[in-house]
Amino acid sequence: KTSYAWKIDGVYSDWNYQKENTLQFGALPYGNHQLRIKGQSAASGWSPYELDIQIRVLKPFYLQGWFIVLSLLTLIAGVIWLIKRRTRMFLETQKLLETEISKATAKIENDKRIIEEQAEGLRQLDKVKSRFFANISHEFRTPLTLILSPVNQALKRTKPIGTDGLQLIQRNGRQLLQLINQILDLSKMEEGKMNTFYVRGDMISLLRRMVEPFESFAQANGKQLLFHSSLSSLEMDYDKQKLYDIFSNLLSNALKFTHEGDTITVNTERVNGELKISVRDTGVGIQEEDLPHLFDRFYQVEAQRSATPTKGTGIGLSFTHQLVALLDGRMNVESQLGEGSTFTVWLPIRLQANQKDEDFILPETVLPIPLPAVPDRPATLPDSGKEAIRVLIVEDTPDLARYIASCLPENYKISFAENGQEGIEVARGEIPDMVISDVMMPEKDGFELCQTLKNDPLTSHIPIILLTALADADARLTGLKRGADAYMAKPFDEEEFRVRVAKMLELRQRLRQRFNQMALNPAVGPTAEEKENPDLQLEDAFILSVREIASEQYTDPAFDISCLTRQMAMSERQLRRKLKALTGTAPNQYIQIFRMEKAAQLLLQTDLNIAEIAFQTGFSDPSYFSRAFLKKHGVSPRDFRKTEE
Repeated sequence: KTSYAWKIDGVYSDWNYQKENTLQFGALPYGNHQLRIKGQSAASGWSPYELDIQIRVLKPFYLQGWFIVLSLLTLIAGVIWLIKRRTRMFLETQKLLETEISKATAKIENDKRIIEEQAEGLRQLDKVKSRFFANISHEFRTPLTLILSPVNQALKRTKPIGTDGLQLIQRNGRQLLQLINQILDLSKMEEGKMNTFYVRGDMISLLRRMVEPFESFAQANGKQLLFHSSLSSLEMDYDKQKLYDIFSNLLSNALKFTHEGDTITVNTERVNGELKISVRDTGVGIQEEDLPHLFDRFYQVEAQRSATPTKGTGIGLSFTHQLVALLDGRMNVESQLGEGSTFTVWLPIRLQANQKDEDFILPETVLPIPLPAVPDRPATLPDSGKEAIRVLIVEDTPDLARYIASCLPENYKISFAENGQEGIEVARGEIPDMVISDVMMPEKDGFELCQTLKNDPLTSHIPIILLTALADADARLTGLKRGADAYMAKPFDEEEFRVRVAKMLELRQRLRQRFNQMALNPAVGPTAEEKENPDLQLEDAFILSVREIASEQYTDPAFDISCLTRQMAMSERQLRRKLKALTGTAPNQYIQIFRMEKAAQLLLQTDLNIAEIAFQTGFSDPSYFSRAFLKKHGVSPRDFRKTEE
């Protein structure tokens, strides 16, 4: 029957009473506490004494510091491990991706390189094809011009063409046919339809007959063509037409790429069951970098690498090489730049053909005709004191050069040049009234000739007509940008050509009157619009330079053409031609006329006597001055002054 009271400081601050003698706590805070207990018996009151019990409430292990630290360390270690693992996985993945990317990039780069190579190949192929079609069009247009033009002439003039015209048509018709046959044969060869027809005969005699037509052509061009053979005769099988095509191509190339004085040698010998035939020349040679591609289809040596760049189709050597292979032979080339080339053909010696070659009839060899020396035409017009108009024709096809000359009036004085470089030199030396030039030529083409002459103060005034097979808009624009005054496509109409020439000379005559006034009158000068005209700038500068020199020195009796040429840095001939072309007067005449104009001004504007005016205008003899003045103005100096007053 005892009662109890208890409390815990800080937790249960008030006394709690109960009969049971047990206590249970379920939510004491962690830490140390003091439990105070007192009792009361049934017979007496509450005991004055208290029982103090120290209670310690422990935290569970997972809340213990060591456990928390251990857990944190474990967590950190786990996080670090996880990070490292993720990092390692990321790096492995990254490496894998990088490997895949590298492979993909390499593949892309390889594909890109292949695509670029293919694109470059296509561009080169397109370039080669474009050049081929441009060249083949030129090759076609030139003989077509020489075929159609004589026919048109005959139709318009209603008279026979004549033997020369018929031969011209025949020769160029054969040349055109040969070009077409080569292209058709190439097509057959590509399709595997080119057949051979072997006969048995004397190979050495056949080769001699093939070389003969080229010997006269070589001699006419100042070259030497020799045939040597260690064999007097050799019976074997051969395809006569194929051999003709092979050696006509080789000999034509040898003649084309040699200069006057060079030698071409054809040599034959028997070597181990084969006939070795070599064509050696002492010409310009071939660059080493071009040799591996020389037998490629449409391949042509670039103009900047060639010692004598020339037009062509780029199929001759390729066609020749394939023909040799068709005959079960082989072919190679050896060359050194500047020393010449050697083309060697090996053909198997066989005796299997049943049919004998009873004759040696070959197709007529198509050769360019050498340009003969053209006699000078009359230097002056009939029944006139005027000097003949000088025309320079720059054309590497002799037949076409002569035909162009035949289209011009007979009173024109004609000069010829076979290539652009020679044309520039002739133009600078002769200062013609007009230049008519082809575009595709060796040495320098027509565009380079045009640009060179138009940028040279000595020749800038000369009108230039370009005649070419390059008839597309880009080619015309190129020619006009380089300074060409007219651009005509082959084949051209003779009447249109004559009109173009006449109109151009007529325009030059009007410009001559302008330059003449500017040369004599200091008050006359180029207008603002004329100053902006590039076609007049060089000519105006030349005229103004001459006028300035004359204005400064006309009072000196010693001032003559020699003084003028020294100060203009030109030869007397060049100055005479240039000044004559621009003003219509020669330098000595110009100096005399300039003095007469100054004398006329002094007669009207001063009170000086005749003798004083004569001395002030560079005349040392007043009597000669009076005679010269009378001849120029039609009246004496004294009467001129009275008349004008």
